[in-house]
Amino acid sequence: MKKVTLVALAFPRRDLSPALVSLAEFARQDPGLRTGFEFSLRQFLYRDNMESVSAELLSEPGDVYGFSCYVWNVQECLQVAKLIKENNPRAVVLFGGPEASGLAELLLQKYHFVDYVIKGEGEEPLQKFLLHLSGNLNIDKVPALVYRNNNGEVLQNPRNKLLDFASLPSHYTNNEYLNYLNKVKEPVTVSFETARGCPFSCRYCAWGSRQVRFRPVPQVLSDLGKMLKHPSVARIYITDSDIFMNKQRGKTILNFLLENNHRKLPVIFEVYPELLDEETTKLVARFDEDEFAFGLQSSAPEVLESINRRFNPERYKRNILKLKSANPDLRMWFSLIIGLPGDCLNTFKESLAFAVSMAPYSLYVHEFLCLPGSEFFNTQEQYGFLCQTEAPHKLVYH
Repeated sequence: MKKVTLVALAFPRRDLSPALVSLAEFARQDPGLRTGFEFSLRQFLYRDNMESVSAELLSEPGDVYGFSCYVWNVQECLQVAKLIKENNPRAVVLFGGPEASGLAELLLQKYHFVDYVIKGEGEEPLQKFLLHLSGNLNIDKVPALVYRNNNGEVLQNPRNKLLDFASLPSHYTNNEYLNYLNKVKEPVTVSFETARGCPFSCRYCAWGSRQVRFRPVPQVLSDLGKMLKHPSVARIYITDSDIFMNKQRGKTILNFLLENNHRKLPVIFEVYPELLDEETTKLVARFDEDEFAFGLQSSAPEVLESINRRFNPERYKRNILKLKSANPDLRMWFSLIIGLPGDCLNTFKESLAFAVSMAPYSLYVHEFLCLPGSEFFNTQEQYGFLCQTEAPHKLVYH
Protein backbone atom coordinates (compact mmCIF):
# COMPACT_ATOMS: atom_id res chain seq x y z
CA MET A 1 0.00 0.00 0.00
CA LYS A 2 1.32 3.45 -0.94
CA LYS A 3 1.22 6.32 1.53
CA VAL A 4 -0.02 9.80 0.60
CA THR A 5 0.91 12.55 3.06
CA LEU A 6 -1.01 15.80 2.61
CA VAL A 7 0.63 18.76 4.35
CA ALA A 8 -0.73 22.13 5.52
CA LEU A 9 1.32 24.93 7.08
CA ALA A 10 -1.39 26.94 8.81
CA PHE A 11 -1.96 29.95 11.03
CA PRO A 12 -2.10 29.36 14.80
CA ARG A 13 -5.35 28.19 16.39
CA ARG A 14 -7.00 26.96 13.20
CA ASP A 15 -8.98 23.83 12.45
CA LEU A 16 -7.54 21.01 10.37
CA SER A 17 -7.22 22.31 6.82
CA PRO A 18 -10.57 21.73 5.08
CA ALA A 19 -8.65 21.51 1.80
CA LEU A 20 -6.69 18.46 2.97
CA VAL A 21 -9.80 16.77 4.34
CA SER A 22 -11.76 17.32 1.14
CA LEU A 23 -8.90 16.09 -1.06
CA ALA A 24 -8.46 12.87 0.91
CA GLU A 25 -12.19 12.19 1.24
CA PHE A 26 -12.81 12.63 -2.48
CA ALA A 27 -9.87 10.37 -3.38
CA ARG A 28 -11.23 7.66 -1.08
CA GLN A 29 -14.47 7.59 -3.05
CA ASP A 30 -12.62 5.49 -5.61
CA PRO A 31 -12.60 1.85 -4.35
CA GLY A 32 -9.15 1.15 -5.77
CA LEU A 33 -7.61 4.18 -4.08
CA ARG A 34 -9.37 3.39 -0.84
CA THR A 35 -7.65 0.00 -0.66
CA GLY A 36 -4.38 0.86 -2.41
CA PHE A 37 -3.46 4.14 -0.68
CA GLU A 38 -3.11 5.20 2.94
CA PHE A 39 -3.76 8.90 3.56
CA SER A 40 -2.09 10.94 6.29
CA LEU A 41 -3.16 14.55 6.96
CA ARG A 42 -0.43 16.58 8.69
CA GLN A 43 -0.81 20.17 9.82
CA PHE A 44 1.91 22.41 11.24
CA LEU A 45 2.28 26.14 11.82
CA TYR A 46 3.86 28.11 9.00
CA ARG A 47 6.07 29.72 11.66
CA ASP A 48 7.46 26.40 12.88
CA ASN A 49 11.05 25.34 12.27
CA MET A 50 10.91 23.80 8.80
CA GLU A 51 13.80 21.41 9.46
CA SER A 52 11.86 20.00 12.41
CA VAL A 53 8.71 19.76 10.27
CA SER A 54 10.63 17.89 7.58
CA ALA A 55 12.19 15.53 10.10
CA GLU A 56 8.78 14.71 11.55
CA LEU A 57 7.34 14.02 8.11
CA LEU A 58 10.31 11.86 7.18
CA SER A 59 10.01 9.83 10.38
CA GLU A 60 7.12 8.03 8.68
CA PRO A 61 8.31 7.87 5.05
CA GLY A 62 5.67 8.41 2.40
CA ASP A 63 5.39 7.83 -1.32
CA VAL A 64 3.56 11.06 -2.19
CA TYR A 65 3.78 14.41 -0.39
CA GLY A 66 1.16 16.99 -1.31
CA PHE A 67 1.45 20.61 -0.17
CA SER A 68 -1.39 23.14 0.06
CA CYS A 69 0.28 26.43 -0.91
CA TYR A 70 -0.83 29.99 -0.16
CA VAL A 71 0.97 33.31 -0.49
CA TRP A 72 1.87 33.28 3.20
CA ASN A 73 3.36 29.75 3.31
CA VAL A 74 4.74 28.87 -0.14
CA GLN A 75 8.35 29.65 0.81
CA GLU A 76 8.05 27.36 3.82
CA CYS A 77 6.44 24.65 1.65
CA LEU A 78 9.42 24.87 -0.69
CA GLN A 79 11.85 24.49 2.21
CA VAL A 80 10.11 21.38 3.49
CA ALA A 81 9.72 19.85 0.02
CA LYS A 82 13.42 20.35 -0.73
CA LEU A 83 14.46 18.60 2.49
CA ILE A 84 12.05 15.73 1.87
CA LYS A 85 13.36 15.19 -1.66
CA GLU A 86 16.97 15.27 -0.47
CA ASN A 87 16.28 12.60 2.14
CA ASN A 88 13.71 10.56 0.20
CA PRO A 89 14.57 10.97 -3.52
CA ARG A 90 11.92 8.47 -4.63
CA ALA A 91 9.12 10.45 -3.03
CA VAL A 92 6.73 12.27 -5.36
CA VAL A 93 6.30 15.97 -4.45
CA LEU A 94 3.01 17.55 -5.52
CA PHE A 95 2.06 21.21 -5.04
CA GLY A 96 -1.45 22.67 -5.15
CA GLY A 97 -3.51 25.54 -3.76
CA PRO A 98 -3.96 29.15 -4.93
CA GLU A 99 -0.28 30.13 -4.89
CA ALA A 100 0.93 27.03 -6.71
CA SER A 101 -1.89 27.31 -9.27
CA GLY A 102 -0.75 30.76 -10.38
CA LEU A 103 2.96 29.84 -10.47
CA ALA A 104 2.73 26.27 -11.75
CA GLU A 105 5.07 26.54 -14.74
CA LEU A 106 7.57 28.68 -12.85
CA LEU A 107 7.69 26.25 -9.93
CA LEU A 108 8.54 23.33 -12.20
CA GLN A 109 11.13 25.34 -14.13
CA LYS A 110 12.87 26.69 -11.03
CA TYR A 111 12.59 23.95 -8.40
CA HIS A 112 13.74 20.50 -9.48
CA PHE A 113 12.36 18.92 -6.30
CA VAL A 114 8.77 19.84 -7.21
CA ASP A 115 7.54 17.05 -9.47
CA TYR A 116 3.93 18.06 -10.22
CA VAL A 117 1.51 20.95 -9.71
CA ILE A 118 -2.28 20.84 -9.73
CA LYS A 119 -4.00 24.05 -10.89
CA GLY A 120 -7.33 25.12 -9.43
CA GLU A 121 -9.67 22.89 -7.46
CA GLY A 122 -7.83 19.75 -6.53
CA GLU A 123 -10.33 17.04 -5.62
CA GLU A 124 -10.78 15.39 -9.01
CA PRO A 125 -7.21 16.05 -10.26
CA LEU A 126 -5.68 14.45 -7.15
CA GLN A 127 -7.94 11.43 -7.45
CA LYS A 128 -7.02 11.00 -11.13
CA PHE A 129 -3.33 11.60 -10.39
CA LEU A 130 -3.29 8.76 -7.85
CA LEU A 131 -5.04 6.55 -10.38
CA HIS A 132 -2.17 7.41 -12.74
CA LEU A 133 0.42 6.46 -10.10
CA SER A 134 -1.34 3.13 -9.60
CA GLY A 135 -1.08 2.43 -13.32
CA ASN A 136 -4.76 2.85 -14.12
CA LEU A 137 -4.72 6.16 -16.05
CA ASN A 138 -2.41 7.84 -18.55
CA ILE A 139 -0.81 11.03 -17.27
CA ASP A 140 -2.35 13.11 -20.06
CA LYS A 141 -5.79 12.19 -18.70
CA VAL A 142 -5.18 13.79 -15.31
CA PRO A 143 -7.06 17.14 -15.46
CA ALA A 144 -5.30 20.39 -14.51
CA LEU A 145 -1.96 18.63 -13.95
CA VAL A 146 1.27 20.48 -14.79
CA TYR A 147 4.34 18.27 -15.19
CA ARG A 148 7.61 17.70 -17.08
CA ASN A 149 7.88 15.28 -19.95
CA ASN A 150 10.94 13.08 -20.54
CA ASN A 151 12.71 16.00 -22.25
CA GLY A 152 12.17 18.31 -19.29
CA GLU A 153 9.54 20.34 -21.12
CA VAL A 154 6.73 21.64 -18.90
CA LEU A 155 3.30 20.46 -20.06
CA GLN A 156 -0.17 21.36 -18.80
CA ASN A 157 -3.29 19.21 -19.10
CA PRO A 158 -6.66 20.94 -19.67
CA ARG A 159 -9.05 21.28 -16.78
CA ASN A 160 -12.28 19.34 -16.54
CA LYS A 161 -15.68 20.87 -15.93
CA LEU A 162 -16.01 22.05 -12.32
CA LEU A 163 -17.47 19.46 -9.96
CA ASP A 164 -20.94 19.76 -8.52
CA PHE A 165 -20.13 21.21 -5.09
CA ALA A 166 -23.03 19.30 -3.58
CA SER A 167 -21.32 16.02 -4.54
CA LEU A 168 -18.25 16.70 -2.40
CA PRO A 169 -18.16 15.04 1.02
CA SER A 170 -18.56 17.23 4.08
CA HIS A 171 -15.38 17.61 6.12
CA TYR A 172 -17.32 18.61 9.25
CA THR A 173 -18.44 14.99 9.69
CA ASN A 174 -15.03 13.54 8.78
CA ASN A 175 -13.42 11.46 11.54
CA GLU A 176 -9.92 12.90 11.03
CA TYR A 177 -11.30 16.43 11.16
CA LEU A 178 -13.33 15.75 14.31
CA ASN A 179 -10.43 13.91 15.98
CA TYR A 180 -8.25 16.96 15.33
CA LEU A 181 -10.84 19.21 16.98
CA ASN A 182 -11.14 16.83 19.92
CA LYS A 183 -7.38 16.90 20.57
CA VAL A 184 -6.51 20.61 20.18
CA LYS A 185 -5.13 22.27 23.31
CA GLU A 186 -6.86 25.59 22.65
CA PRO A 187 -10.18 26.32 20.91
CA VAL A 188 -9.72 27.11 17.22
CA THR A 189 -11.25 29.10 14.37
CA VAL A 190 -13.25 26.93 11.96
CA SER A 191 -13.12 27.82 8.26
CA PHE A 192 -16.65 27.13 7.00
CA GLU A 193 -17.29 26.92 3.25
CA THR A 194 -20.93 27.05 2.15
CA ALA A 195 -20.20 28.11 -1.45
CA ARG A 196 -17.37 28.16 -3.97
CA GLY A 197 -16.68 30.83 -6.55
CA CYS A 198 -17.13 34.59 -6.68
CA PRO A 199 -19.47 36.56 -8.97
CA PHE A 200 -17.14 39.57 -9.07
CA SER A 201 -14.11 39.89 -11.35
CA CYS A 202 -11.67 42.19 -9.55
CA ARG A 203 -8.38 42.25 -11.43
CA TYR A 204 -6.24 41.99 -8.27
CA CYS A 205 -7.99 38.85 -7.07
CA ALA A 206 -7.10 35.20 -7.71
CA TRP A 207 -10.24 33.75 -6.11
CA GLY A 208 -10.88 31.39 -8.99
CA SER A 209 -14.03 30.59 -10.87
CA ARG A 210 -16.79 33.18 -11.29
CA GLN A 211 -19.19 30.25 -11.44
CA VAL A 212 -20.73 30.16 -7.96
CA ARG A 213 -21.72 26.73 -6.64
CA PHE A 214 -23.57 26.16 -3.40
CA ARG A 215 -23.57 23.38 -0.87
CA PRO A 216 -27.15 22.23 -0.09
CA VAL A 217 -28.71 24.34 2.68
CA PRO A 218 -29.80 21.34 4.84
CA GLN A 219 -26.21 20.09 4.89
CA VAL A 220 -24.89 23.58 5.68
CA LEU A 221 -27.26 23.94 8.63
CA SER A 222 -26.48 20.46 9.92
CA ASP A 223 -22.71 21.09 9.77
CA LEU A 224 -23.07 24.55 11.31
CA GLY A 225 -25.07 23.06 14.16
CA LYS A 226 -22.28 20.57 14.91
CA MET A 227 -19.60 23.27 14.89
CA LEU A 228 -21.64 25.63 17.10
CA LYS A 229 -21.88 22.90 19.75
CA HIS A 230 -18.30 21.63 19.61
CA PRO A 231 -16.31 22.76 22.70
CA SER A 232 -13.09 23.20 20.70
CA VAL A 233 -14.60 25.79 18.36
CA ALA A 234 -13.82 29.38 19.37
CA ARG A 235 -15.25 31.14 16.31
CA ILE A 236 -16.47 30.40 12.79
CA TYR A 237 -15.18 32.13 9.68
CA ILE A 238 -17.56 31.73 6.74
CA THR A 239 -15.27 31.86 3.72
CA ASP A 240 -17.89 32.69 1.05
CA SER A 241 -17.08 35.76 -1.03
CA ASP A 242 -20.45 37.20 0.06
CA ILE A 243 -22.95 35.46 2.34
CA PHE A 244 -25.74 37.13 0.32
CA MET A 245 -24.70 35.92 -3.14
CA ASN A 246 -28.06 34.18 -2.93
CA LYS A 247 -30.12 36.38 -0.61
CA GLN A 248 -32.74 33.83 0.40
CA ARG A 249 -30.06 31.28 1.13
CA GLY A 250 -28.01 33.81 3.11
CA LYS A 251 -31.03 34.83 5.16
CA THR A 252 -31.75 31.18 6.00
CA ILE A 253 -28.18 30.67 7.23
CA LEU A 254 -28.14 33.86 9.30
CA ASN A 255 -31.52 33.10 10.87
CA PHE A 256 -30.23 29.64 11.79
CA LEU A 257 -27.21 31.22 13.50
CA LEU A 258 -29.40 33.64 15.44
CA GLU A 259 -31.55 30.77 16.69
CA ASN A 260 -28.81 28.20 17.38
CA ASN A 261 -25.64 30.04 18.38
CA HIS A 262 -26.37 29.56 22.09
CA ARG A 263 -22.71 29.94 23.10
CA LYS A 264 -22.54 33.30 21.28
CA LEU A 265 -19.51 32.26 19.25
CA PRO A 266 -18.19 35.03 17.00
CA VAL A 267 -19.03 34.40 13.35
CA ILE A 268 -17.15 36.30 10.63
CA PHE A 269 -18.79 37.11 7.29
CA GLU A 270 -17.83 38.79 4.07
CA VAL A 271 -20.58 41.17 2.91
CA TYR A 272 -20.82 43.65 0.03
CA PRO A 273 -22.83 46.54 1.57
CA GLU A 274 -24.31 47.82 -1.70
CA LEU A 275 -26.25 44.57 -2.09
CA LEU A 276 -28.04 44.90 1.24
CA ASP A 277 -31.76 45.64 1.18
CA GLU A 278 -34.11 46.58 4.03
CA GLU A 279 -34.70 42.99 5.09
CA THR A 280 -31.06 41.86 5.03
CA THR A 281 -29.96 45.08 6.77
CA LYS A 282 -32.32 44.38 9.66
CA LEU A 283 -31.14 40.79 9.81
CA VAL A 284 -27.42 41.68 9.90
CA ALA A 285 -28.11 44.31 12.58
CA ARG A 286 -29.32 41.58 14.97
CA PHE A 287 -25.79 40.20 15.34
CA ASP A 288 -23.75 41.41 18.31
CA GLU A 289 -20.41 39.69 18.86
CA ASP A 290 -19.99 38.75 15.21
CA GLU A 291 -17.81 40.52 12.68
CA PHE A 292 -18.74 41.66 9.19
CA ALA A 293 -15.86 42.29 6.80
CA PHE A 294 -16.40 44.87 4.06
CA GLY A 295 -13.84 44.87 1.24
CA LEU A 296 -13.78 48.58 0.46
CA GLN A 297 -10.21 48.55 -1.01
CA SER A 298 -10.56 52.11 -2.40
CA SER A 299 -13.16 54.80 -2.95
CA ALA A 300 -11.24 56.61 -5.74
CA PRO A 301 -13.03 56.33 -9.14
CA GLU A 302 -9.78 55.99 -11.11
CA VAL A 303 -8.55 53.19 -8.86
CA LEU A 304 -11.90 51.38 -8.92
CA GLU A 305 -11.95 51.56 -12.70
CA SER A 306 -8.46 50.07 -12.88
CA ILE A 307 -9.44 47.09 -10.72
CA ASN A 308 -12.80 46.53 -12.51
CA ARG A 309 -14.86 47.17 -9.40
CA ARG A 310 -18.25 48.87 -9.37
CA PHE A 311 -18.86 51.28 -6.52
CA ASN A 312 -21.67 53.62 -5.55
CA PRO A 313 -20.33 55.64 -2.58
CA GLU A 314 -23.73 57.10 -1.67
CA ARG A 315 -25.45 53.71 -1.54
CA TYR A 316 -22.45 52.13 0.20
CA LYS A 317 -22.38 54.72 2.97
CA ARG A 318 -26.17 54.87 3.27
CA ASN A 319 -26.38 51.12 3.90
CA ILE A 320 -23.53 51.19 6.38
CA LEU A 321 -25.15 54.02 8.33
CA LYS A 322 -28.44 52.10 8.33
CA LEU A 323 -26.63 49.17 9.91
CA LYS A 324 -25.00 51.39 12.52
CA SER A 325 -28.31 53.06 13.29
CA ALA A 326 -29.99 49.70 13.82
CA ASN A 327 -27.10 48.36 15.93
CA PRO A 328 -24.38 50.84 17.01
CA ASP A 329 -22.30 47.96 18.44
CA LEU A 330 -22.13 45.97 15.21
CA ARG A 331 -18.50 45.03 14.49
CA MET A 332 -17.76 46.20 10.97
CA TRP A 333 -14.31 45.92 9.44
CA PHE A 334 -13.16 47.77 6.33
CA SER A 335 -10.14 46.77 4.28
CA LEU A 336 -8.10 49.18 2.17
CA ILE A 337 -5.29 48.40 -0.27
CA ILE A 338 -2.32 50.74 -0.76
CA GLY A 339 -0.72 50.96 -4.20
CA LEU A 340 -3.38 49.72 -6.60
CA PRO A 341 -2.96 51.00 -10.19
CA GLY A 342 -4.12 54.61 -10.28
CA ASP A 343 -3.50 55.06 -6.55
CA CYS A 344 -1.38 57.82 -5.04
CA LEU A 345 -1.08 59.51 -1.66
CA ASN A 346 -4.07 61.78 -2.23
CA THR A 347 -6.40 59.03 -3.48
CA PHE A 348 -5.44 56.81 -0.56
CA LYS A 349 -6.07 59.64 1.92
CA GLU A 350 -9.50 60.16 0.35
CA SER A 351 -10.29 56.45 0.68
CA LEU A 352 -9.10 56.44 4.28
CA ALA A 353 -11.24 59.46 5.08
CA PHE A 354 -14.26 57.80 3.48
CA ALA A 355 -13.75 54.66 5.59
CA VAL A 356 -13.19 56.60 8.82
CA SER A 357 -16.32 58.69 8.19
CA MET A 358 -18.39 55.53 8.73
CA ALA A 359 -16.74 54.87 12.13
CA PRO A 360 -15.94 51.19 11.63
CA TYR A 361 -15.03 48.82 14.45
CA SER A 362 -11.62 48.41 12.82
CA LEU A 363 -9.64 49.06 9.64
CA TYR A 364 -7.37 46.59 7.86
CA VAL A 365 -4.87 48.34 5.59
CA HIS A 366 -2.39 46.35 3.53
CA GLU A 367 -0.09 46.70 0.57
CA PHE A 368 -1.17 45.71 -2.91
CA LEU A 369 -0.05 42.12 -3.52
CA CYS A 370 -0.11 41.02 -7.15
CA LEU A 371 -1.34 37.48 -6.57
CA PRO A 372 -0.42 34.78 -9.11
CA GLY A 373 -3.42 33.78 -11.17
CA SER A 374 -4.96 37.25 -11.03
CA GLU A 375 -5.45 39.33 -14.18
CA PHE A 376 -3.00 41.91 -12.84
CA PHE A 377 -0.26 39.32 -12.31
CA ASN A 378 -0.61 38.01 -15.84
CA THR A 379 -0.76 41.44 -17.54
CA GLN A 380 1.49 43.71 -15.45
CA GLU A 381 3.03 45.44 -18.45
CA GLN A 382 -0.39 46.32 -19.83
CA TYR A 383 -1.27 48.17 -16.62
CA GLY A 384 2.14 49.79 -16.24
CA PHE A 385 3.44 48.23 -13.06
CA LEU A 386 5.85 45.58 -11.83
CA CYS A 387 5.47 43.22 -8.89
CA GLN A 388 7.76 40.68 -7.26
CA THR A 389 7.69 37.25 -8.90
CA GLU A 390 8.37 35.54 -5.58
CA ALA A 391 5.90 35.62 -2.70
CA PRO A 392 4.53 37.82 -1.24
CA HIS A 393 4.43 39.56 -4.68
CA LYS A 394 4.64 43.12 -3.43
CA LEU A 395 4.45 46.07 -5.78
CA VAL A 396 7.86 47.25 -7.05
CA TYR A 397 6.58 50.29 -8.94
CA HIS A 398 3.74 51.71 -11.01
